[in-house]
Formats: sequence, C-alpha cells, structure tokens
Amino acid sequence: MPEELLLYFGCMIRYRLPQVKDAILKILDKAGVNYKLLKEEFCCGDLLFRSGQLREAKSAAERLIKLFEEHANLTIVTPCAGCYHALTVDYSEILE
Repeated sequence: MPEELLLYFGCMIRYRLPQVKDAILKILDKAGVNYKLLKEEFCCGDLLFRSGQLREAKSAAERLIKLFEEHANLTIVTPCAGCYHALTVDYSEILE
C-alpha cells in the first residue's frame, strides 16, 4: 500500500516529547498505517506567532509550506496541538 500520510511532529513532540512520537509510531505501525516522516523537521512558528514575532512566524510558515509542497500528494497529519493551530488558523492570517 502506498504512503498516504505525511506525519509532521513539529519541534515540540519530535525534540521535547520523543516518547509521544515513539508511541504514535508504534500505534500506527501496529495498525498497518502507511506514512512518511520528514528527514528534518523544524518549528512551525506557533510560539513565534503567539509571542507577536510575526515576521519570524511568517518566515517559519513559508519555510514549512515550501517543504510540504514537496509532498503535495500526501495528507499532512500532526499530533501537536500548536502545529495544528498554526497550520489551520495562523497561516491563513500571516500568509497571502
């Protein structure tokens, strides 16, 4: 079965809560879900947006969107609440 999901953990889960990342991967593997992981992940800009650093948040958003465009055929899934909010709400405010 081809990969259909692109898992984006973001900086919080990947680097500060690796046990959550490991648990999610274990569940998906056990369920037989096909997914792809990014070789490198970086911050989505959520904390930058929240702290009023809009120029830096926009830069982070543009960088991440460019990376996601390389995987346009996959559905992006994030287990991080901050990343989810950034991707679904904040990006529409700071990107054209």
